[in-house]
Amino acid sequence: MIVLDLRDLSAFSSATRALLTTCSEAASVMLWKFHTPPQGHGSWQHGGGASLEDPIEVVVLWDAPPTEVLQSHGNEKDATEYGAYAVAIALADHLGFKVLGRTHQGSGTDWLMIRKGEPANDYYKLEVSGISRINTQKPEARLAEKTTQGRRGDWKRPGLAVVARFEDLRVLSEGWA
Repeated sequence: MIVLDLRDLSAFSSATRALLTTCSEAASVMLWKFHTPPQGHGSWQHGGGASLEDPIEVVVLWDAPPTEVLQSHGNEKDATEYGAYAVAIALADHLGFKVLGRTHQGSGTDWLMIRKGEPANDYYKLEVSGISRINTQKPEARLAEKTTQGRRGDWKRPGLAVVARFEDLRVLSEGWA
């Protein structure tokens, strides 16, 4: 079992507190739609395609969103995207990375990260996607798309793709060299 604490991402990333708070708030809104605070239970699988490892239980910790947070993140598409960023940042920490911040359009990725304790210029990509509900796109297909996207772009770096589906708290990830 792994625990992903989405309440305060600042220990996992050097991005601004405002951006990380936005991600945490969005995750709380998406989790609130389907789960009861302060935690949700789901699964995490790493690998790719037919080679996904057996699921590992994941517990996600989050705060119940107050009314103003629910109103601020009323656009479900945006809340799903930013909420998935929160899940990916916490997962990256679990895998030994520190997320630095967002990247430029065309890089092939959403975020940059480094291995903890490694040189600050030895970047890895972090490509993320969120799915709100079970009856939409399959997470395996989305993971394949995000892994392909992450390998492309004008930065040729190793990385990690993460897909988070909120309704059943299913998280998939795949790395590349």
